[in-house]
Amino acid sequence: MKKNEKVEAMQMDELIVKINEFAQLAKTRELNDEEKELRELLRNKYISIFRQGVKQQLENIKIVDEQGNEITKKKDGKNEK
Repeated sequence: MKKNEKVEAMQMDELIVKINEFAQLAKTRELNDEEKELRELLRNKYISIFRQGVKQQLENIKIVDEQGNEITKKKDGKNEK
């Protein structure tokens, strides 16, 4: 399995552990090019998962007016009912 495939298959908690391992290692010595590349892949995957989570949370927010009517807008600009 290639590095990219391994990173793509990782869950958020696994990514955090590996990113933190690289952070600790970088404090003791300079990372080599392969380690830097892997760290960048891990960071990018983490950011992608994080953004997906935030986007999903925002999409699930419903806004209501003072009378309790939903005024949330769909992506097409129409009010949801």
